[in-house]
Amino acid sequence: MYGPRAAEYDDVLLRRFVTRSGHSRELLLLYRAAYAVLGANSYAADGTDGHFAWCAAVLARPDVRELLC
Repeated sequence: MYGPRAAEYDDVLLRRFVTRSGHSRELLLLYRAAYAVLGANSYAADGTDGHFAWCAAVLARPDVRELLC
C-alpha cells in the first residue's frame, strides 16, 4: 500500500478483483474514490498518517479523476 512497488501491486489486485468479481474497473475505482473521501482522516484527524496520503493519491490518479469528472 505504501511501498515503492505499491502502484504495481495495486494494478495487479485491481485486475484480479475485476476478473473475479465481474464488476467493471470503473465501478471498483468509484468505490475506491468514495472510500478515499470518507476514510482519509479515519486514522489521524490531522492527516499525518500514511493513510491520508494514500487516499489523496487515489483521488489524484488519472483514471479516478477521469471517472469523477
